[in-house]
Amino acid sequence: MMSHTHTQSGVALIIFLTILILGITAILLSELNTRHDLMLEDQAQTRRALIQAKEALIGYAASYYDYDEQQGMYGFLPCPDLRINVIPEGEEDGSCGSTDKSSLGRLPWKKIGLLSLRDGAKECLWYAVSGPYKQSPRTSMLNEDTNGLFNVSVSDGTDTLQLTGTQPQDRAVAVIIAPGKILSNQNRTPVNKGKGVEICGGKYEPTAYLETDVNNLVDDDFEGFLTAQDIVAQNSDNSNPINDRVVYITREELWGAIRKRLDFMRKMQYLTRSAASCVANYANSLTDRRLPWAAPVALADYGDNAEYKAQESVLSGRLPNDIKNSSGSNDFLITNCDSTIMTPEFLTLWQNWKDHLFYAVANAHQPNASTSTPVCDNSDILSENDCLQVNNNNYAAVVMFSNGPLPVVGSPAKEQLRDNKGDITNYLEGLNAVVNTDGKGIYQQWNLSDDINNPDNINDILYCIRDNDLAVMLCPCTPAMKAIHSWCP
Repeated sequence: MMSHTHTQSGVALIIFLTILILGITAILLSELNTRHDLMLEDQAQTRRALIQAKEALIGYAASYYDYDEQQGMYGFLPCPDLRINVIPEGEEDGSCGSTDKSSLGRLPWKKIGLLSLRDGAKECLWYAVSGPYKQSPRTSMLNEDTNGLFNVSVSDGTDTLQLTGTQPQDRAVAVIIAPGKILSNQNRTPVNKGKGVEICGGKYEPTAYLETDVNNLVDDDFEGFLTAQDIVAQNSDNSNPINDRVVYITREELWGAIRKRLDFMRKMQYLTRSAASCVANYANSLTDRRLPWAAPVALADYGDNAEYKAQESVLSGRLPNDIKNSSGSNDFLITNCDSTIMTPEFLTLWQNWKDHLFYAVANAHQPNASTSTPVCDNSDILSENDCLQVNNNNYAAVVMFSNGPLPVVGSPAKEQLRDNKGDITNYLEGLNAVVNTDGKGIYQQWNLSDDINNPDNINDILYCIRDNDLAVMLCPCTPAMKAIHSWCP
């Protein structure tokens, strides 16, 4: 009987211990699941904050033109919140470093219309902007061909990093960084607790938030940013901790948003027309009504206005500004143009897009023309005094705007690379891309088709200056083009 009682007691004890173990296991598993869920939520919060900041920055760049004082400028991004000038928390610093040098600081969330975004560790975000894209001090020329300065290393799930930005056109224009939880080698305690950082907390020291081993804060180039996935690949031994999370903005993303503006191409068309009108206005101020020579295609500094200088006997190339070597009293074609033609808005637009404007003058209308009265003979397009020809019509001159890069014919994966600005084929297409030395060139208005391998694909905007009265007009289209494009004259 005693034996049976002891047996029952032993069984009960085993059952109790089993229940106890199962209960403890359930609690531990619940805690693990809770921690896992919290970790996933922290990661999701970080992603949401980074993406929201990225979208707001792109929106800021796309709407920059709309501010009254910024008319004529697309694509600029705010300076970081540096606190150098004791600005309100979340605002941008009024000026961040020297011209064309990148800047790193806290995200100016208030400037871009956001609340103080936090990552999963409840930390405010940091932000780096490429020098040419920051709004103060501004670079001399910003347009869709301006490269960013940041390389970004992306994990492929192994210990190997895939580097973006090996080619200049692929470098990021801006980077947003979530600093994550404080690491053992970081100190985020403010010197004067709460002073100036009542909202975000901490202090304005990048080393207290970002990891120097991944070059997140070293110099004006900020090369080597890492993305979130790199923490696993790079720190299995935790000897070199990295917990920054990063998103970046590419040149294509920023300018793709700007090109979606309904007024973008219209502004570029008006700019081209205004530039052509400055050419005609200059000629009409002269007794012999001669047109200036062109500037060379290859320049030393494409952002410097002084480089756009007419060269004697150069009949096609870039649209010049300095025309001192042409006859006439107006030494500067664009910057001294009548303000009713080249308004302050379009003068600013020209400052940023001047490397996209090309120009050709007919032999009969150049300063050294042999004839006393410039004339084109449409019945004989090969005569000595011929003008330029656009879609079977003769003109005294043509001003061309180079639109966005097109795929290279036969290699649709490649685009015209504007890093080689001295090659006219990286800007213009077809007959437009030929540098004519005799002033009898043949040009063609926009003819873009759906076939990217079409050798006749052209997206240039052309304005013609008429021979007899120097009137400016959108160059006429061919009948085939008129059937495709409703805007064709």
